[in-house]
Amino acid sequence: MPEGIQIGYINAIDCCGNITKKRVVLNVVDRVPPQAICRSVTTVSINGNQTLTGSNLAKVRAESFDEGSLDNANHTSTSK
Repeated sequence: MPEGIQIGYINAIDCCGNITKKRVVLNVVDRVPPQAICRSVTTVSINGNQTLTGSNLAKVRAESFDEGSLDNANHTSTSK
């Protein structure tokens, strides 16, 4: 759930089958920052003739640097 003011609902049913639905306002706060765990060395190869300045490029995705970063809000790791 994103941080900030959110709308939620509580649904309740009793033993007689009566159902009640109540709207509630939630203030979602994340006070624990994400933990970034990065590789200290990453090697990237650039192939090409390098005759024109700026003509040879390499793309490196963020996952290439990740070594298990996590955010306790979603309890998942972004690595591997």
